[in-house]
Amino acid sequence: MCSITQSLSCLWSKIRQKMSTMRNALVVGIILATVLRGTLNADLSRQTVERILSCLHDQSRTTTQTISHYRDNIEKVIAMLQEHDKAQLPEIKTLLVDLHNKEVEETAQGNYVFYHGRKWAWDFLADMYKHLHNLCAQANNNMRDYVPLRFDGTQGGAFCMNYAIFGNSTKYSDGYGSSSISYLLRNHDYSYGAYDQFTMQSMFARFNLQSLYLRYSQELEALKQLHASINPHEFGSLLMLVVAEKDLGHIYPAQRMTKGMQALPVQINGSAVTDMKKIVTTLKNNPALLDEGKADNIQVAMHVTYDYLLDIKNGPRMYAFNAIVPEQWQRYTKTRDRLFARIRADLARA
Repeated sequence: MCSITQSLSCLWSKIRQKMSTMRNALVVGIILATVLRGTLNADLSRQTVERILSCLHDQSRTTTQTISHYRDNIEKVIAMLQEHDKAQLPEIKTLLVDLHNKEVEETAQGNYVFYHGRKWAWDFLADMYKHLHNLCAQANNNMRDYVPLRFDGTQGGAFCMNYAIFGNSTKYSDGYGSSSISYLLRNHDYSYGAYDQFTMQSMFARFNLQSLYLRYSQELEALKQLHASINPHEFGSLLMLVVAEKDLGHIYPAQRMTKGMQALPVQINGSAVTDMKKIVTTLKNNPALLDEGKADNIQVAMHVTYDYLLDIKNGPRMYAFNAIVPEQWQRYTKTRDRLFARIRADLARA
């Protein structure tokens, strides 16, 4: 038998053995949980992407640019989404369904659709500029199916886009290409914070509405804060540009991480092609004619000029999409509409 000292020593030894066993079990549990969580996330990501697109793709409907790209790059798309935890949120599924339904609608009308992802801050600025423009513009010059891209009258540079929702999904050493959906998930773009130079005061001044800005500055700031608060997951926003066949000449192929200022031919069946209709038609109907694995790398661009892109009347139609919970988005839009109704009434009395 153990003495009291020996008994305590024996008890402590048993406790340490038990703790060691528990610690090892905990470590094993953590490892297993991590592995299982990774597996479940991977399976869920794959199931989510496949379920979304299988629900959207009905053989009786027109094959879209997005469906063709997905079929040809399914592993790349799934791998990209697996690295974004936010891709599993129900808001993303809703967004993708809405985007593709609109793409189906436009494709059926013979139009072509392109995508551009950007930071959330641009969404508020564009929304404010659009409402100020419509406040002052003639009825026949309203921004209806259009999203403003410039707020100071300037032009120049290139506006880069994807030809499919999941375009540029290829993994590179510095991240995922220039994928619009990845930009939305990361709230990312390459504007380098240029939105900070635009203020509500400067926008109101552009429309000679300085006095109205002073009157409503606090409410405008509160609206800006509300717009930020409804986006707790820090999504970016996404633009869909709809281009008629006759206007495809304004678009040209570019490549990832270039300035996009000049056309870079796409190799189709051994020939260098810059004709956008032929490129998009091939991507949609027969991507195998491109070099293996190259279809996902193709990016397209437009010059940022008033000749087309910035032309409200004759340029592309543009639609802004987001991944905000609908009830929260409605809370913002209703608050905005009430505020601008008062601003409009004050302007009418002036």
